[in-house]
Amino acid sequence: MRTMRTVIIVVALALATPIFLAVAIGIGLYTIDWTGTQTTTETREVARVIDGDTIDVTNPDGTTQRVRILGINTPEISHGDGDDQCGGREAADHLRDKLPEGTQVTLTSDKHSEDTDRYGRQLRYVETDDNDVGRGLIASGYAYPWKPDSADNPMRWKDYQSTADAARANQTGSWATCPGFDHSR
Repeated sequence: MRTMRTVIIVVALALATPIFLAVAIGIGLYTIDWTGTQTTTETREVARVIDGDTIDVTNPDGTTQRVRILGINTPEISHGDGDDQCGGREAADHLRDKLPEGTQVTLTSDKHSEDTDRYGRQLRYVETDDNDVGRGLIASGYAYPWKPDSADNPMRWKDYQSTADAARANQTGSWATCPGFDHSR
């Protein structure tokens, strides 16, 4: 009889645990980090600006690492393979003004994003003195929020979306001069 009671208790707990976890997760009492990664932060020096959403930074060992600003996209500029998209040069020039060579930047990963893209560039938020460079580009009308279609929304996605909505409504930067601005190739 005691064995039967133990079996009933074990079965009841086994059935109740997933329900309890589902409710706890649903109401925010418990969270699961499905990616298994943590957010990392590191300080680097800007070596050069490549285009409106990509920079090279100098690592502590003197090597250079290419960084794609996470959560944004800018129109493409020609690297010898065609014409610039409308607003591409302006975005790159704006970023060069904000991040001249030697600028100290903080690079922050996003646990909801891949660490690198298909070109081997680190995907990072870029900040200077607690100013989010990507958000600044969006607010100035030189960038728009972007992520791969298959990816989860990055941590700053909602903020970037609302910032872009305001820039679009005010016809800021390339929103005023470039039809289809938010559709880069």
